[in-house]
Amino acid sequence: MVVGSSLIVAAERVPVQTREDLVNCTLFAQLAASGEVGDPTKVGRWYDAYFRALTALGWAQSATQFEDYSFDSKTAEAHKAVVQVVAALVGPKSAAIAVVKTAFEALQSMSENTPWITLFDRQSTTARSARFQVATAQLDEAGLLQIALCAFSLKATSTLTHVLFFKCASSSISLQYAAGKATIYEAALKELRESVAARLASYRSEYVGLVKFPPPPALSTRRR
Repeated sequence: MVVGSSLIVAAERVPVQTREDLVNCTLFAQLAASGEVGDPTKVGRWYDAYFRALTALGWAQSATQFEDYSFDSKTAEAHKAVVQVVAALVGPKSAAIAVVKTAFEALQSMSENTPWITLFDRQSTTARSARFQVATAQLDEAGLLQIALCAFSLKATSTLTHVLFFKCASSSISLQYAAGKATIYEAALKELRESVAARLASYRSEYVGLVKFPPPPALSTRRR
């Protein structure tokens, strides 16, 4: 699922309610951060606001401090780095990482003008920098929910295209990430779940009302 600047991957057994919570909470946090930090180049401040919003909804993450990602080769590929970060967090053989790889393979085959690429670029990129998140959800053998949330900040010396899918010299790209296991305090989220959904619905409704349409075509009159 693509939610603004987030890619959310949920394994098959993850309950529908949990999927909805992932979508609504991460979208709410993105909008809250963008409302607080209007300058898209201030990625650090944006992520501070993003994680604070998730915390207010009952989320807790084991790590929110950003670290530099070191590329192994002279040629850097962003999506491969993302897979390595997620795999290190959830395990290379987990159901979630398998779905992430499959999703990336499908997305990579898209052309530059596809709706997904256009939407994701608009939400995550500003010229030579990008911020995006990858969240995974899966159930372990005991049926307990496991959530991993990885946040990325990417800067390049050239204009970014496709965000996740591009190659460039590792010396001309800087990738930072914060990756941690996330837990949700269900009691807190239960109290806020309907309010979050209602706020998002109101936001979407207001947006639809503000969209400008072209003037309707003039009706031609015919003489009979």
